[in-house]
Amino acid sequence: SWEFAKVEYENALEQYRHDTGLRRQDMAFVTTVQAAVLTIIGTNLLTLDLSNLLLSIIAFFVLLLGINNERRLIAYMTGYMKRATQIETHFRMSLLDEGRKEMLNRRLLFSNTVVFPLYYFIFAVAWVVVWIMNSI
Repeated sequence: SWEFAKVEYENALEQYRHDTGLRRQDMAFVTTVQAAVLTIIGTNLLTLDLSNLLLSIIAFFVLLLGINNERRLIAYMTGYMKRATQIETHFRMSLLDEGRKEMLNRRLLFSNTVVFPLYYFIFAVAWVVVWIMNSI
């Protein structure tokens, strides 16, 4: 029935908005931790002592947590959108479809599902490079 589908549809869109906010908060937190650690280590980046090495490992672990949380939220959000799209199709609605069309018509606009994990990955690679440079 429409009443049940309407509640489910509204909840899916609300949860999607909520999860989008969580993704951005996670990114801000991870970025803040990386910046703080880089500020603390500063000029010793290529000559890490034990305490700086441990701090960099903690920063790397925060990145792993961020990547994991990002992947979990993407999975949930994908499920919500699939269900909302099913409801739209059944009741001949087009809000999500029109939004998707607009996104696809924009040049050089990349999905956050690709960009956010890439952002975390670049930080992770940077830490690995720092560790390799310290071991040489």
